[in-house]
Amino acid sequence: MIDLLELEGELFVYKFSSLADVPFDSLVAIGQSAFWNLASIPDEVSLVAPQLTVDDSVPAVGPWVAFRVAGNLDFALVGILASITAPLAAAEISIFSVSTFNTDYLLVKAFARAAAIAAWSGAGIEVAVC
Repeated sequence: MIDLLELEGELFVYKFSSLADVPFDSLVAIGQSAFWNLASIPDEVSLVAPQLTVDDSVPAVGPWVAFRVAGNLDFALVGILASITAPLAAAEISIFSVSTFNTDYLLVKAFARAAAIAAWSGAGIEVAVC
């Protein structure tokens, strides 16, 4: 059985042109007290974080709410994200996913929070909410 834990607060997904544009001072201030994730590839830098003060030219999408897959996942496990996202796809709820060394995180738009929890509950996935 898969259990999900809702994280506190709302998140936004930001797109920066380069690492030099990322407000690292804000991330240092957040520290590990809240969820944030930074991904960099040659043509973009994406940041998932609580609402930040950024230049109006920085694209941002949100608010999102995040759910953590409970426990630490073994890299040999297969189908975890598929089993979590299938009920949401059936309910036509879009997601944004983030993975770390230990586990996976699913973000759903804040307005779809209740519908996502209902879809997961209907599929036998337990959700511990804030």
